[in-house]
Amino acid sequence: MSRFIFLCGLFCLVGCAHFRCDPNYTGPQQRDHSLIQYYSYQHTDIDEKIEKIEDKNKYLVYKVEFPHRGEIIRIDYYELKSEGKFPTLLVSPILEGNYTLAKNFSKYFASNGFNCALVYRSKGLTTVYPDADSIECLLRQTVIKNRRVIDWLTEQKKVDSEKLGSFGLSLGGILNSITAAIEPRLKCNVIVLAGGGIADVICGSKTPEVRNIKKAIMKNKGISSKELHKDLLKKINSDPVKLAKFIDARGVLMYIALFDWVIPTNCGKRLWRAVGKPEVIYLPCGHYTSVLTVPYARYQSLKFLKRVLK
Repeated sequence: MSRFIFLCGLFCLVGCAHFRCDPNYTGPQQRDHSLIQYYSYQHTDIDEKIEKIEDKNKYLVYKVEFPHRGEIIRIDYYELKSEGKFPTLLVSPILEGNYTLAKNFSKYFASNGFNCALVYRSKGLTTVYPDADSIECLLRQTVIKNRRVIDWLTEQKKVDSEKLGSFGLSLGGILNSITAAIEPRLKCNVIVLAGGGIADVICGSKTPEVRNIKKAIMKNKGISSKELHKDLLKKINSDPVKLAKFIDARGVLMYIALFDWVIPTNCGKRLWRAVGKPEVIYLPCGHYTSVLTVPYARYQSLKFLKRVLK
C-alpha cells in the first residue's frame, strides 16, 4: 500500500504545472472607504489566555484564547525560540474534520523560520446556513475575526508586523483571500484549492458537506437550485472574486486541482483570473487526492514565502 501511495504521489508531482505571475500585471485597485467601513470593528484591548501545549526543538506552541463578539477565538500559536522578530503566517484550515493538515503545514513553516497562528473555525461555519444572508454574515464576521487575530499578532514581541502573510486550505483559502482583499497588513498569501464566486461553489460542489448546505437553504427558503444561485449572487458581498482586485497578485501563490469537484476547478481558475493571474501551480489530481502532493506543496510554498517575505 505504501508503495502504491508513493507512486501515486510521484505521478502527481511529475504532472504539476507551475506558472509565474502575469508579467503584464500592473497592481491592485485601491480599497474604497465603503469597503473599509463594511469590515470595520472596534479596536479594544485583547484579554487573552495563554497556555503552552508543545515544546519542540525550534519552536513552542501556545494555545491562545480571547473573547470576540460573543465567541471565543482559539489560536494555536507557533512561536520560534530564536531571538528576534520573524515573518508570521495566519493559517486557516479546511471546512470540517480535524486540524491535522493545517497543523502539518504550520509545523513545517515553524521549523523553517516562520511564526504561525492557526485559527480555529467558528462554530457557525459548520452549523448555521439558513439562507444567503446568514452566509454573508458568517463570511464578514470571519474576516473581522481574522483581523482581530492579526491585531493580536502585531502585539507579540517575536512577530515582524511588516512581514505578515497567510496560508489557507480549501475554505480556509477562500476566507484568507477575502481577508487579504480587506487587510493591507497581509503582504503575502498562499491560497490552496480555493475558488469563487461563492454562488458557483455552493451550487456546483459535489461534496456532501457543501451539498447539505445547499439543500438546507433550499428547504428553509422553499426555493429551487436556480433561485438559490440567483439569491447568492445578489446577497454575497464577501466573495473572493468580487474582492480579488484589491489583492496584490505579486504576493499570491495559488494551487488549483485540475480534477476538483469539491471546489470546482473552474471556480479556482475564476479566482486566479480575478486576482490578476498570480503565480499558480496546477495539480493533476482532485481535492482530496491532492494530499499526495503535500510534501511538494510545503516545499514550494516555503520557497515562495521566503522570496516574498524575507
